[in-house]
Amino acid sequence: MKKLNKKHIVCLLIILMIFSFVWFDSVFLKNNSAIFADELKKAGEASDVIIIFNSGGFGTVDFDHAYDLKPIIDNLEEVVESMNYNVSIIPYYRTRETVIGKIGHLKEMVFGFPKQSKDMAEQIKEFLKQNPEDKIIMTGLSNGAAFVASIMDDLKDTGNNVLAIELGAPFWSDKNINDNVLFLDNNGNDVLTAGNKKEIISSFIKAPFKWTYSIILNKKISYAEAMEAPGHRYYWENIKADVVSFFENKLK
Repeated sequence: MKKLNKKHIVCLLIILMIFSFVWFDSVFLKNNSAIFADELKKAGEASDVIIIFNSGGFGTVDFDHAYDLKPIIDNLEEVVESMNYNVSIIPYYRTRETVIGKIGHLKEMVFGFPKQSKDMAEQIKEFLKQNPEDKIIMTGLSNGAAFVASIMDDLKDTGNNVLAIELGAPFWSDKNINDNVLFLDNNGNDVLTAGNKKEIISSFIKAPFKWTYSIILNKKISYAEAMEAPGHRYYWENIKADVVSFFENKLK
């Protein structure tokens, strides 16, 4: 059996990328849009405020395992319910947890989620036509915050029906000039949001050593946690005042 040379490997990689991009655009986006529309409809029947959850990274983490964002969303739910609203939480998955899924999503990430944000914005507008009294709260962490920012650009004409909380959006993402968006960056201490390239590079270099050391100590952390930039972890007690003030202004 002949060994694969470099040209063969490059060709296989190109074929994999093309297949992933085609699958993402023609299969995943269509199916995911239908699923999200159905989830939104069901949530609207049960509630008058819907919190849409967007995890960081590739957006594949389910809500129950989003240990960085779930505690914050749970507290958001309590705050909104204290204002006498019925609340539902639904996730939005930006791709699937597979090699093809992640490669296919790279194009969206690099170009600022042009297709996904437009599709989701259209789904939300259609939902609000049928449910004009309902409120939607978009929430996102890191890449999820960047995705939320791109959606909010397409939802400027929805008034106070759509609010957004963006936590730790990366420095390369667009910043919304919008009264309906609460932008959080740990008071400027999130180096990924601030664009502190020296600290960001240092985090990448240290990540494998931190990850290995955690295994040695039998306190294993995920590689994403090991790679986390300083200030990029968000805690409810640190953002509670800003969030409560934002909701009291926008929901009451």
